[in-house]
Amino acid sequence: MKEKGFNARQFSVDTSVDPYISYAALVNIGCIKAGRNIFLKNNLKSLQEVKTPSGKRKIDHMIGKIVRDDGAHWSVSSMGLCAKDVSDCCAATAYLLVHEDEGVPQYIYDSEQDKPFEDEEISLTEMTTTGYSNLPKGKEPVDFHKTEEYKELFKQKVTSQLSSFGLSVR
Repeated sequence: MKEKGFNARQFSVDTSVDPYISYAALVNIGCIKAGRNIFLKNNLKSLQEVKTPSGKRKIDHMIGKIVRDDGAHWSVSSMGLCAKDVSDCCAATAYLLVHEDEGVPQYIYDSEQDKPFEDEEISLTEMTTTGYSNLPKGKEPVDFHKTEEYKELFKQKVTSQLSSFGLSVR
């Protein structure tokens, strides 16, 4: 890009945990909104903190089989697991916008237009007998991640992890 006259430099989320810590904090306090993206959802579920051979902390993904297409059913799809390409882009973008951008936002999020996804419950029997990729659009099994119990456990975990880095949740 530099050869074409762009002001560019290399940036990597693999050299520091800061971009992912910033991204998690911004998501947790509601400053980042994202549409429904199965790759982003499963990339984020695959993340783990590891240490490199030199002892440096790093955010990496679980090791496992990469699924390219399985019907993309929101509750049971494995697309995006064991990878972090999409989440790397989101974490890097959020980090750079907060820590290095000197511009003025041209768009402002309007929370009044935010509508939650409406999911219908479907029995596991119906899912297994019909196959989740053949279900009518919008019919999904109940997702534990949407329950209040999960939300509370998630909030406690994030608060604990952020406090270990000296950060807090408002």
